[in-house]
Amino acid sequence: SGQVKRMKHVELVCEFMASIQAKGLINKKKALDGIIGGQFGDQSSIRKSAQETIRILNLIIKMFPDLKTTRFRNSADLYSLFALVWEMDQDGFILSNKKRNQQAEKLLKWLSSGVDIVREQQRKAKGAGTDQRLFADYLLTVQGDTDSLATRQRRAEILKKVFGGLFEKKDE
Repeated sequence: SGQVKRMKHVELVCEFMASIQAKGLINKKKALDGIIGGQFGDQSSIRKSAQETIRILNLIIKMFPDLKTTRFRNSADLYSLFALVWEMDQDGFILSNKKRNQQAEKLLKWLSSGVDIVREQQRKAKGAGTDQRLFADYLLTVQGDTDSLATRQRRAEILKKVFGGLFEKKDE
């Protein structure tokens, strides 16, 4: 309820739309300041960004029906997933293959649970094992400065590694 009062859902959708306008990852603070300052675009571009945002969110729902059971229900993680799916869609990847989407969801759950395990180990003052390096690297990107462009780029690189090679490109 606290996030609803602070209108975090509206803020997140604005981030999605701003990323589409920018054609990639954004620095949250700078983008939201620009939106508030009226530098977002004209009515037509705002409408197109809104439609594209809805389309990508619906695609994510189809691809990852159990998303709410993972850490990707959190805004920083969801933003990164949104940006990755949008980028793959723009690059011409086939994102409607049911078997590949099921595998993608398994990989997403694997990453989510691995990061949660490393986080719990961290709370108990235990370090991550060498086989948990990917999870530890991702965890670092969701602690502290989660909305800067550099942090978002690191998170995107990790997600690309996880999903790398899973989806095929459409024929030219």
